Amino acid sequence: MITLRLRLPVPSPVDVSGLQPALVGGLELAVLGRMKLRMDGKTRTIDELFALSGKPEADRLRITGVTPALEGLGTEMREGLLLLEGDCGDAVGAGMRGGEIRLTGNARHRVGAGMRAGLIRISGSVGDFAGGPLPGAVSGMRGGSLLIDGNAGARLADRLRRGLILVAGDTGPAPASQMIAGTVIILGTPGDSPGSGMRRGSLLIKAGDCTVPPTFVATGTHELSFITLLMRHLETLDPRHARALRGFRRVRRLVGDRGCGGQGEILFPGR
Repeated sequence: MITLRLRLPVPSPVDVSGLQPALVGGLELAVLGRMKLRMDGKTRTIDELFALSGKPEADRLRITGVTPALEGLGTEMREGLLLLEGDCGDAVGAGMRGGEIRLTGNARHRVGAGMRAGLIRISGSVGDFAGGPLPGAVSGMRGGSLLIDGNAGARLADRLRRGLILVAGDTGPAPASQMIAGTVIILGTPGDSPGSGMRRGSLLIKAGDCTVPPTFVATGTHELSFITLLMRHLETLDPRHARALRGFRRVRRLVGDRGCGGQGEILFPGR
């Protein structure tokens, strides 16, 4: 596997969306090093910014010493494994179509925006609009899985259409806002107005002390078979998170957002 280690400070944003396993992981180091990136309006070769090591593998790539100035890592990625070590900039995995991204660190805004398939694992926290729409898009994430071990910013899963998002920590305001379908799991405490404008889909909140918009209607306590299926799916992705869902075997269910005619559901652990 080839490793790219950032060798100098990056003072301004650099689009590194082309650094993907299927595109450059199988190249010889000399060839990869001569490829060019744009920074500060100038052209720089990859080996000016990164120290290269390892052996080519078409399905794997590792980037270390990552800085928030590196933007678009894994954008439109279709296959392979991309390992990132450090704090990333915007749009990690945006528009992703397949493969896996593992980030050891934090990321800024729009992680997984417009994602269609694949898996993103983040050991740290993320900014706003994770799993939300790409700029100008009608809907947000449309497939795949996004697992966040830390916290998430505002408008998590905004206009989510399909897929799974799990946040092990807390979120900013309005998680699952305008959600169209899909599944969102928050194991910490959500910010204000969870599910605001929600149409369909399921929002699971483990903390029972958050305030739900008054346009959601309580329907009692239930046992839902899809929770078992969800736990099985999470078991294949990360057993830690699957265990965290044991409290949802019986759930307290609220339906809404009735303010927009929505039929989504917010689920809390039941008794």
